[in-house]
Amino acid sequence: MPETPWISPYKIEPEADKDYIAVITYLPLNSYLNFPNFFKQSGLIQKQLHKSHGVVGFKLRADILSKKIYTMSVWEDAKSLKNFITSGAHKDIMADVPSYLGKDRTFATVFIKGSEFPPSWEWAIKMLKEN
Repeated sequence: MPETPWISPYKIEPEADKDYIAVITYLPLNSYLNFPNFFKQSGLIQKQLHKSHGVVGFKLRADILSKKIYTMSVWEDAKSLKNFITSGAHKDIMADVPSYLGKDRTFATVFIKGSEFPPSWEWAIKMLKEN
């Protein structure tokens, strides 16, 4: 299962007792033929993440055989997260949710302590199921 490593563009060292905001998404694709479109758009969003103030880190996981994609990003505060969501490539792509995504897509926004870094996929998937 291909996945990116934890990427922290600003090399932020999380403070152990501080709460950070994690956004976790599950994005099922309707067809294997949709992977090129997804990865193209994902690349644009990752470029935006690299330039986004307040991003602590992010990563992506793709289960190609089952057509399941998971993303995770962690933010210092709600303002930084909102600025990311409402601007740039993310805003443009999500304004009209891509038709190649299945209807059972889900996301969760949860808090994570700095002492729990970097967040694992096991933790992220558990958070998706609980929220």
